[in-house]
Amino acid sequence: MFPRAEEALDPEWALCVDEGSRLAYGHAVEHEKGEIMYLGIYEIDGDPDELLLAYDRLMAGMPEDQVDFHACAVRENGITIYDACPTKEAFERFSTSAEFRGAAEAAELPWPSRIEGLPLHAVRARDGVTAT
Repeated sequence: MFPRAEEALDPEWALCVDEGSRLAYGHAVEHEKGEIMYLGIYEIDGDPDELLLAYDRLMAGMPEDQVDFHACAVRENGITIYDACPTKEAFERFSTSAEFRGAAEAAELPWPSRIEGLPLHAVRARDGVTAT
């Protein structure tokens, strides 16, 4: 479901999860599930080269079909991971879970120095676009 041109700039439109748990651009109030996707932002400090190796180990263990939106950016003093969750509650559960902490430790990825969650307004990418 995409907004009409006159609705596309309306701040009431938000990125939501459709019935098939896929990304869909829709109106949060009228959406079937009524949930706005949430973006987890994880800042991890350290040597970027070492962190990227650990990040790659972490991601190798993640099933691709469970990833709606995910990006890793390199900073001068670390990396920042952006990971979308279907809801704020899902973000809060995942970001504080023993499973996530255990997976990070197993990959030798340090625990983030900062974790923040924000509601997503929009995500744009061409279908099938990936970068590794």
